[in-house]
Amino acid sequence: MNGPVPPPARSRIPSLADHVALLHGRTAEQKIQLFVELAITRCGSAAALARALNVSQPTVSEWRAGRKRPDAIKLIRIQDLAQTFESRT
Repeated sequence: MNGPVPPPARSRIPSLADHVALLHGRTAEQKIQLFVELAITRCGSAAALARALNVSQPTVSEWRAGRKRPDAIKLIRIQDLAQTFESRT
């Protein structure tokens, strides 16, 4: 693995389509990190994402760093959050 995926730029909130375009050719770990970053952006902070998923903030930090992966249910919820927040912008 090439290390953590950098968060999206803050100048504009990237759309889900922007992130999907970045997924091509990425490893599973990198894809998970991209979706976590998008969900964090959509929620406003890592702490807000942690609250929305009912996990601790250190758990979200582990996902961001690629040290752990969210379970399948959490991944589905992360995608739902990203799409929900995207439709509100």
